[in-house]
Amino acid sequence: MGEFIIEPSYSYVSDFSEGLAITYDNTLYRVIDTTGQTVFENKGLIEPYKNGAAIYTDFDTYKRGFVDANGQIISKPIYNTIENFNSDGTALVSQTDGTFEIIDKSGQTINTFDVDTDYGIAYDTKDGFAVFMHQSNDFIRMGVLSLADHTVIIEPNYNGIINLGEGFFAVNDPANESYDTFVTPAALFDRAGKQLSDYVYFDVSPFHDGLASATDDNSTFFIDTTGKKVETLPIIEGRGTLLKIGDVIRADIDGNLSYLDEDGNIIWEGDNTRALTDSLKITENIYKPARLISIKYPSLTGLDDAVVQSKINETLYEKFAYARSEEYLNNLSVDDSFSARLIGDLLIISKDGYDYPSGAAHGMPVQEYYHIDLKTGTFYTFKDLFKANSNFSETLTEMIKVIIQKRVDDGDYFLFPESFTELSEDANFVIDKAHVTIYFYPYDIAAYAAGFQYFEIPYTDITDFIDTEGELWKSFNK
Repeated sequence: MGEFIIEPSYSYVSDFSEGLAITYDNTLYRVIDTTGQTVFENKGLIEPYKNGAAIYTDFDTYKRGFVDANGQIISKPIYNTIENFNSDGTALVSQTDGTFEIIDKSGQTINTFDVDTDYGIAYDTKDGFAVFMHQSNDFIRMGVLSLADHTVIIEPNYNGIINLGEGFFAVNDPANESYDTFVTPAALFDRAGKQLSDYVYFDVSPFHDGLASATDDNSTFFIDTTGKKVETLPIIEGRGTLLKIGDVIRADIDGNLSYLDEDGNIIWEGDNTRALTDSLKITENIYKPARLISIKYPSLTGLDDAVVQSKINETLYEKFAYARSEEYLNNLSVDDSFSARLIGDLLIISKDGYDYPSGAAHGMPVQEYYHIDLKTGTFYTFKDLFKANSNFSETLTEMIKVIIQKRVDDGDYFLFPESFTELSEDANFVIDKAHVTIYFYPYDIAAYAAGFQYFEIPYTDITDFIDTEGELWKSFNK
C-alpha cells in the first residue's frame, strides 16, 4: 500500500475517475490513464471525468466543451454554462443567459428551453436544477428552480444556497444575515424542497455517490442523503473536505492531503518535514484555536545546540501562534503557512498568510520574514544590518523616494508618494546574498490592489552603512 503507480512529475494531479486522471505541469493540462499515457491535452482547465466525458475550458475564451474518454471532442468549447453528463447520456448546457439546452453524447441538441426572467439570474446549475437570485424590496435572496418544468422548489428567502448535485442543496440559515457561506451554518434540503437537517453544517461539499462532507467547530465528517452525520466513516479533527472513492477516502484537512481506508487508517499522507541540511530538518505543525483559524508554524530538529534549538522553536511558536490578539482572532478567518531557506548560518523563515475579518469587503495578506542565527538563536531586526549611529535610515529613505517617483513617472498610478516620508529602523525586510529588500504592506504606500511594494537595494549601494563586523552580516557571509 502507498506505492507509486506513476512517479511524481506534475505540479497537480487529480484523483483517478473512471480510470483517468487530470494532470498539470505548469504548461498544459493532460488526461492520463493508469499507465501514465496521455489521452488528451489542453492549455485550459480539464475537469474530472463523469459518465464517460470531461468538461474542458478554452484557454482564450473561457468557454467550455466536452471530451470523451478516448480524447475525442464531443462538443467544442462554445458554452458559458455546462454540466457533466448524467447517467442517461444527456447534459445541460447554455450558450446564452437564460436559455438552456439538453445535449446528447454526440453533441446534438435534443431540447431547448428558456428560464423565465421573473426568477432573476439563474446560476450554479447541476442535475437539472439552478440556484437563482431574486430581488425584492431592495434585498437579493436566493432560491432553487427546477429547469425541467420551471417550478420553484425552494422559495427565494435565503442569503446563500449551494447546489451540491444529486438533487441536494446547502441552504444558509435565514436568521443569519451574512452572505459568507464559510461563517454561516447551512441545512441540507432535497430536490423536493424538503429540509432534511437543522442549520448545523459548514463547508458542505458536493455530493458524490450519496455522500457529502461537512464541518463543525472541531472536525470534518461525512453526511448522507438523510442529512445525518455518518458515524461509521472517519471523523477527522480539523477543517477541510472528505471524498470517498470506492473504499478509499481522500482527506484534505487544513491544507494537508492524506488517503485513508474506511476505518480511518492512513494509506498515504504527505510528508510535513523537509531537510535544510543533512542533519537539520524543519517540520510543519498546526495551531488551530478555532474552526476558521489555521496557522501552520515551523519547528527545527537536528541543530547541534539543543538549547539554541529550543530557544528558536519557542520564539517561532510565539511569533506564529500569538501574532494576533485573542479578540482579533474571534472575528477573523486566518490561513498562515511558511517557507524556509538557509544562507550560511542564517535561517530565513517566511510567514505568508491571509486575514479575513468577518464582514469585511476583502481580507489582508500577511508576510513576515524572520532572520535567525542558528549559532546563537538571535532573531535579527533591520537595524542589525547597519553600523550603530549611522544615518542609514535617512539615506535609504531618499533612495526609496527616488524609486517611487520613477515608478510614478512610468505610469504606476497605484502608488501614494506622499504616504512615504521616512523609513523606520525596524522596517520590513528580507535578505539574500546580494541585496536587502525592503517592503511595505498594502495601503502603506500604495492601493490595496497593488499588493506589497518591494524595493531591492544592492549591498554595493549602501556599503558605507553596513556593519560588516556585525553578527547578522557575518552569519550569512562566511
